[in-house]
Amino acid sequence: MRIGIDLRCIPEDTSQLTGVSNYALMLTKYLLRLETSHHFVLFVRRSLRGVPSGGEGRRGNPMAREIASLLSVARNDAEVVRLPDRVPFYDSHIRAARIIRGQNLDIFHGPAYTLPLFLKSDSNTRIHPNVSNAKDSNSSRSKYSSHSSVNSRHSSRLVITIHDLAIYKHPEWFPEGQWFSTKFLVPRSIKKADRIIVPSQSTKKDLMELFQVSSFKISVVSLGVEERFMKHETHNMKHASSFKFQVSKPYILFVGTLESRKNIARLIKAYSQLPQELIEKYDLVIAGGKGWKYEDIYQTAREHCHCEESDLGRTTKQSHGTAARPVGTRPFDTAQGDLERSRNGRSDKKGKVVFTGPVSSDQLPSLYQNAALFVFPSLYEGFGLPVLEAMAAGIPVITGNISSLPEVVGSDSNTRMHPNVTNKVNLNSNHSRVNSRHSSRSKCAMLVNPYNVSEISEAMKQILFTPYGAAGRSGLDKTEAHRLAKSGVKRARQFTWEKTAKLTLEVYERIIQTH
Repeated sequence: MRIGIDLRCIPEDTSQLTGVSNYALMLTKYLLRLETSHHFVLFVRRSLRGVPSGGEGRRGNPMAREIASLLSVARNDAEVVRLPDRVPFYDSHIRAARIIRGQNLDIFHGPAYTLPLFLKSDSNTRIHPNVSNAKDSNSSRSKYSSHSSVNSRHSSRLVITIHDLAIYKHPEWFPEGQWFSTKFLVPRSIKKADRIIVPSQSTKKDLMELFQVSSFKISVVSLGVEERFMKHETHNMKHASSFKFQVSKPYILFVGTLESRKNIARLIKAYSQLPQELIEKYDLVIAGGKGWKYEDIYQTAREHCHCEESDLGRTTKQSHGTAARPVGTRPFDTAQGDLERSRNGRSDKKGKVVFTGPVSSDQLPSLYQNAALFVFPSLYEGFGLPVLEAMAAGIPVITGNISSLPEVVGSDSNTRMHPNVTNKVNLNSNHSRVNSRHSSRSKCAMLVNPYNVSEISEAMKQILFTPYGAAGRSGLDKTEAHRLAKSGVKRARQFTWEKTAKLTLEVYERIIQTH
């Protein structure tokens, strides 16, 4: 088969990947490593300079070097095709569709929710596997696709990945002005796709309910975690981590974009309610870039805790529609005053919150592995990759008992997700009644009602009072925290990007065989 993958969602600076762009990059990397006879066509933006067409690396920006690296280690044929990107709608939907059709693809995969509007599926024409994989040295296209010998004006079978449907379930969490995407582009893409890949049973349920999509059209393929998150070289990383992120003592960690649905404000309040001895021992480190309404999170931090921002959190670039801020300034006008009042005994604020700003992919493993506890009380996730990464790093995890999160941690409570059972959680119900009044446990994490600040705080207290820490992991087999951490590593090892790639390839092949 000739398989096309749209990589235009990946930014030029690959050190600052979002969840969607990271998925596209990792999926492509591991697809190219599989032993197959398929040919892959990688579509990138034409403005991306230095992108090679073959396996030879060239100078360029980080994205260009990443593509060159992918091609150099590919175990099957691959090439790069540039798509125009100067005129937003015309280039993205009309010219791109024309170029994609000209590539005589069997499969075209849009890994970021959408497909070009004018790209249509060819689901009415059956492709025979024995024809599409026939070798022909005279034509690199005909040896992978029967289309080149049947109809040169064909369209491909279309696949999209829907990561979550938060904007449809909770539009109040997102800025206005996205009507074209939410009302037109995404629904059209869902309708014309031959197969839709989702990362969890929870997202599959949402897709069926919101768009009336048949379950037979949806394939659940979980995300993976990289092996580098599994390495526990804490004795070598601890100093470097503390230096880079301005953290001088043990810390509680959150990783994610600063936005409403991540529930960071309640996490800060829960942290401020911890007993004084824990407040004095642990900082709260919040790692992630600024999202919509991030100012509300800063305001909560100012009201409840002392605040500091790492040098890595300072930026000169605009992010997520927020105003740029000069290097060297701090977002907390009262932070220094708070610290001074604390020294003089006149402040009732408790604990310290450190905002690191965006964290590069290379720095994440160190940040995870040196944390004493990872807390991720998100109100909605399509999957929840940070939870999986934290479990892989071998640290205790607290997360919410709603959406896909119990599914990821393997909950054995009433929120457990089974392959053929829909999620019983009702997000429209009273927030104070989400599942239970008390935190529950899977074998790998503590599950809490993310709307209940006291419950989050109590779960944190239960783990932090356990004699557990990055520097003292030996001899703690009988502690609850150690059992959670040990089980978390075992659970995380079940999720690999190689498995994600293999299952995705099976989706491609089934489409060809069943149409």
